[in-house]
Amino acid sequence: MNAPAGTARWRRLLRRQIVGPFARLVAGLVGKRRWLEFRWRQGALPTNAYYDALTGLIIRRLLDRDAVAVDIGCHRGEVLELMLERLKNGRVAAFEPIPARFAELAARFADDDRVRLFKLALSDRTGQSEFNLVISNDAYSGFRRRRYDRPIETDTTIIVDTDRLEDVLARESMGPVRLIKIDVEGAELEVLRGAEAVLRADRPAILFEHGPGAADIYGTTPDMLLDLLAGEHDYRVYRLGDWLAGRPALDRASFVDEFHHGRHYFFLALVGH
Repeated sequence: MNAPAGTARWRRLLRRQIVGPFARLVAGLVGKRRWLEFRWRQGALPTNAYYDALTGLIIRRLLDRDAVAVDIGCHRGEVLELMLERLKNGRVAAFEPIPARFAELAARFADDDRVRLFKLALSDRTGQSEFNLVISNDAYSGFRRRRYDRPIETDTTIIVDTDRLEDVLARESMGPVRLIKIDVEGAELEVLRGAEAVLRADRPAILFEHGPGAADIYGTTPDMLLDLLAGEHDYRVYRLGDWLAGRPALDRASFVDEFHHGRHYFFLALVGH
């Protein structure tokens, strides 16, 4: 046995038999949210993984077994899977405009009648649009070319179909929506403008990404987002961990500060809390 292979095997054994059980024990003692936050603040848990874990906790609290949910910017289906784990007889409308990702999702969920999958980029208008496909990192894809974290990315322009969420759901007659997740690399204000009839009628919880390098490319500011959510529809915006801990919503100044300093970029909006 060579040394590197032996070392890797012992590390896997250590994680499986000691680290994993210890982590579960600590999480059980202090609470999963606190354990996740501790690991994230210590740099042991990447921010996206931290948000995914908190999203799972929120979905379990907010989604009834028979609810209707919406996944906008489905990508690989990570959040869709979390929704389906919670739902029994409920349904999910899932939207993904990237052809290769849509094909993967269509094959993966072909036999699950809880999922209605749409090859659409949701917006505030119906028709077609240019779409920046980031070939080297397609999670960064969107209507506009956002700023990239890595110095070199490969991208190209494709044409995608666009529609408004409120129009799609009206045609599909899916019933009242309980939860919407939006991850569209900066176009979240356009998506929300195309969903205002749903916000007024159903008052769904909204999990959404909003951060610099993406939203500002669209000319969107956190004040503009709050004007729509809070000003027009009586939503309150929370950090994910804050809501799970029972802490209050962000005021306008705090939300704007979060955006400009990049401390958090994934949030939860709820009506009247």
